[in-house]
Amino acid sequence: MHPSEIPQVVALLKSASKWASTRSFTWTVADIGARAMGSHADRNELFGCSRKGELLGCFVLQSEDKVHWPEDRAGEALYLHKLAVKLSARGQGVGEALIDFACRAARRRRVEMLRLDTIPDTPLVAYYCRMGFRADPNGPADFGGRRLIRMERPVGSPSQGPGHA
Repeated sequence: MHPSEIPQVVALLKSASKWASTRSFTWTVADIGARAMGSHADRNELFGCSRKGELLGCFVLQSEDKVHWPEDRAGEALYLHKLAVKLSARGQGVGEALIDFACRAARRRRVEMLRLDTIPDTPLVAYYCRMGFRADPNGPADFGGRRLIRMERPVGSPSQGPGHA
């Protein structure tokens, strides 16, 4: 992502964090601020989907996640973080397109799994299941002081979202 797009990313993530706060979870200001997002962009970890200059969705894609997946070996998976879709763009396939993009990136790196963590007992779990993810059979747990559920999906298949067989 271009540095000029960072303010749009921060605004989108703040909006998503406001929604998440109603479910007892939120990203910290440091997690979603311009400095953090600029660092992700500098490391080529920040991706987005725009239409006519308007950011519709974004995510961070990392090669390791020592907090939520500490037992993973290097190169075992890519880790999807801070996936957010603008409220006005929800239901238009933006999230699905972002996840498919992340899967293609994982395949190019010859990584077999895409992993994420999300808020348990929210519609997000069902959404990610529709997108081909499966929940950790151990259920939600405390990761870095946050109650989250881990999910993963093989990257070899397209998402199972709307319009897919």
